[in-house]
Amino acid sequence: MAFRDRYAADGLPAADVRAAERPGRGDWLLCAACDARIATLAAAVSVAGCHLHTCTNPAGYVYVIRCFATAPGCKITGSLSEEFTWFPGHAWQIASCRECGEHLGWRFRARDGGGFFGLIRERLRSAS
Repeated sequence: MAFRDRYAADGLPAADVRAAERPGRGDWLLCAACDARIATLAAAVSVAGCHLHTCTNPAGYVYVIRCFATAPGCKITGSLSEEFTWFPGHAWQIASCRECGEHLGWRFRARDGGGFFGLIRERLRSAS
């Protein structure tokens, strides 16, 4: 399947498909497991005043996550859940690498339809 088709087949917005196709790997963060392109540095956003958040899940696992407006290299799975959300007013779903399936973080969706990706810092690496 062609690169464009892999991204478009999952219903990604056209802007995300175009971002995934941009040449030049230097501005991309890659999956640490397989080197697939996940998100651009330009997509980094601040949520609740910070780009970087330290979060603990109910089992006691601590994650340092980085926030991104888009992450075209992620595949979203599971139902939306507000249970144990780290961001009030946002439901979450699992975000995995669309190439290798590695769990990379979560997609957080606000009730008004907006949202962001919270991606685990240690599971991403710089392309350079």
